[in-house]
Amino acid sequence: MEGEFSVEVENRDFDFEKKLDRREFEDEKQETREEIAKLRASVNFLADELNKKDELETE
Repeated sequence: MEGEFSVEVENRDFDFEKKLDRREFEDEKQETREEIAKLRASVNFLADELNKKDELETE
């Protein structure tokens, strides 16, 4: 997902004047970064929860 995001940023940065207002582009980029951070936190939380469950079952 992060790789796709980087490619999209580069593509839009290359020709943003034709497609988007610079401010709109920056807002979307920031929003996407925030969503990636939230997803990462959720994945980490779920991984921790799975590890706790595995610890309980093995004891």
